[in-house]
Amino acid sequence: MTTTHLYYFPLSDLPEAFDDKSLTSVLDVRELQRFNDTLNANTRLQFVLSRWIVKHGLSRVTGLPAQAHQFSYLESGKPFIDLPRPVHFSIAHCATSVAVAISDVSVGVDVENNQRKGAPWQQLDRFFYPDLQARMLALPESMHQDFFYLHWTGMESMVKMKGSKVALERRTFAQSFELPLNENYVDAGDTHFYFRLVEQHEHLAVASEKRIDKFHLERVLLTQEGIKTAPL
Repeated sequence: MTTTHLYYFPLSDLPEAFDDKSLTSVLDVRELQRFNDTLNANTRLQFVLSRWIVKHGLSRVTGLPAQAHQFSYLESGKPFIDLPRPVHFSIAHCATSVAVAISDVSVGVDVENNQRKGAPWQQLDRFFYPDLQARMLALPESMHQDFFYLHWTGMESMVKMKGSKVALERRTFAQSFELPLNENYVDAGDTHFYFRLVEQHEHLAVASEKRIDKFHLERVLLTQEGIKTAPL
């Protein structure tokens, strides 16, 4: 039986006087150096929040303190952790939120905000090869935005699951996968996709190597004691 926890945290939930240094206790020496070297405040915040969430989420699985979890990295940059029992995780963030997936099977997660500047669906050929644009143009224009974000988050989550690269996968993604709109789950054979639209502007996607039997969608409540969550 496969189990996955998807932790979601919108940056709008941060208290007004929040200090990102309050979360650095979970960082190892390399992560703390990266945190201190990051000048952009939003990037630094996303980094420490994602590490805090994933390490406290791992503590729920392992029973170890959050700061005991140290990551190694694949050549692609994908983080992983060596544990006696298989535990997989994936991290994503956009300008307005952070998402973390923790599972007993290989997973990838992506989150995108559809209120950002620009209209990328109007330049779909910059992001995907022509097959996908033809499918989108066959739909009413009102559906183009959702079509783009469904496929973009699906591809990004699959890339993270596989430890691959967008530059490689976008060449064949449109040929390999046809993702219907308004579906929360898509069985694509060797990849299983799960989609969620939060508050009409945050697109969440999880790709898994196996079908997930227990899928927990959780909104993170920020506390100093560790992870507390509410149903998403």
